[in-house]
Amino acid sequence: MKKSIVLVLGLSLVLTACSPVNDKDSKSSKQNTESQQQDRNKVKQIATDKDVQGDDYRTILPFKESQARGLIQENMANSYNGEDFEDGLLDISKTVYPTDDYLYQDGQYLDKDTIKAYLKPKYTKKELDKMSDKEKKEKNATENLGLNPSVNGESDEEKIAKNSPAYLSNILEQDYYDNGDTKGNNIKGMTIGLAMNSIYYYQKEKYGETYNEKLDKKEVKEKGQEMAEEILSRLRENEDLKDIPITFAVYIQSGQEDIIPGHFVSYATSEENGSKLSEWQKIRSKNGFTTFRGCRRFK
Repeated sequence: MKKSIVLVLGLSLVLTACSPVNDKDSKSSKQNTESQQQDRNKVKQIATDKDVQGDDYRTILPFKESQARGLIQENMANSYNGEDFEDGLLDISKTVYPTDDYLYQDGQYLDKDTIKAYLKPKYTKKELDKMSDKEKKEKNATENLGLNPSVNGESDEEKIAKNSPAYLSNILEQDYYDNGDTKGNNIKGMTIGLAMNSIYYYQKEKYGETYNEKLDKKEVKEKGQEMAEEILSRLRENEDLKDIPITFAVYIQSGQEDIIPGHFVSYATSEENGSKLSEWQKIRSKNGFTTFRGCRRFK
């Protein structure tokens, strides 16, 4: 992310002498300081300088960090996946939202609690009926927003790994605004990345040995695309997001012990007012390069 977004902030250097300062000088200094602060505030209301943009997005200032940002470190199988997931999603966005026409903003619509709820398993009616109100609250099961498969009441971790593993590991949102909307008043586009597991890790007992179950990559991709359709329908319920294009991309992670990242496998866009995603575009990964719609990125 840090190599894909250029931030330019104005810096002011204030030099003060060591000699005593009288009241007149102090008042003048205070006025200068206030004037400088006003200038800085003006700078923070505009997008970053187009002259230093290059092929990257300009951002709206002040920069608003996503409330869900910490989940990248928490939920990705390894650090290589985290950086590749963010950078690759930006590259996909560039094919849909050109850098000359759009400004970037960290995702502001899916907060940490919402994403955590999406990463939960879907509970069956039978499972919900057995839960107390306290347990429902602890498991964030009241709204039952989980996108991962229901475990159907199973408690044996080995059976869960074989029959209903967690496919979805993380969700990343990126927001895009018209290049003239320097205050970020009206969102014009969004990209959602779905990070999927290629290996499901589990423990048969707490603090015990960690086991793993390899997942079928074709099935993982299909699950990701199904989840994207469901997330789209939820996002469309927000008045701000009813009439904008929303792009989804599916990323399959590498394993915990791997020293190379995973890769994106497909992406699709729902156009303005769309309730469905367009045909999924394949993303090829070969010889260390990821290729999609004529764009080539070295991994």
